[in-house]
Amino acid sequence: MTRAPLHLLVDIGNTRIKWSFGDMDRLTLDGSQALLHRDETDLTAQINQLWSTLQPPTQVWVSNVAGSEIENQISNWVQLNWGVKALFIKEISQLPRITSQYSLGTIGVDRWMALLGLYGRYSLPAIVIDCGTAITADILVEGPIHLGGVIMPGFVLMRESLKQGAKALPVVADCNFDGIGGNTIQAISSGLLNAVAGMVQRLAAQVEGMGCPPPQLVLSGGDAGLIAPVLGGQVEIDPDLVLYGIQQYVIHNQYS
Repeated sequence: MTRAPLHLLVDIGNTRIKWSFGDMDRLTLDGSQALLHRDETDLTAQINQLWSTLQPPTQVWVSNVAGSEIENQISNWVQLNWGVKALFIKEISQLPRITSQYSLGTIGVDRWMALLGLYGRYSLPAIVIDCGTAITADILVEGPIHLGGVIMPGFVLMRESLKQGAKALPVVADCNFDGIGGNTIQAISSGLLNAVAGMVQRLAAQVEGMGCPPPQLVLSGGDAGLIAPVLGGQVEIDPDLVLYGIQQYVIHNQYS
């Protein structure tokens, strides 16, 4: 009896690699894991430790925005240890079931996968905000239509650039204060948090200005927990949104 395909879905961001097994009905979220890879040049030992105990998949689908070196390491490991070719999602010419007003030749594959994950899981209109190395926000309205979005530096990049450009300022390890700062560290924390919150709130207001209902805000990425309390209201944190998007991509390309 031929066993059903076992898909390993992999999301390689600029800072983290996340993965989960998924059939074409659901993700096996109990198996979702992640590792930090930023500033690491050789991931072989970490991948070997974490993946060598996994059930060998029949297919490996990958969304990667971290460059060719990591792609080569993942591809080589998968081929050597599981005897399958890792399938990297490359060509972005159209969004399955979604009409986009954005130039898809310029959109990162992670944003594309997040939109696919958003559609069908949340009511529209919605804004997905990926709080990673860069912070991206993309708007999806009824249709479904992708209107486009916004890109800005993430919290780490903002802290680093502030320190580099204004050397007298202290290093802020954590952003956990969003009020009126009573000291320099609080003031920096508040400035960074409110910069992101202001961007999101302005986008939401623009969507409402088009005659749409208030959009659902969905946060993903490693720093989602920092910004969610500042936004207030009905905010969802969905750390596996890109993985859901990869799943939808596979369903569309192989099973539809």
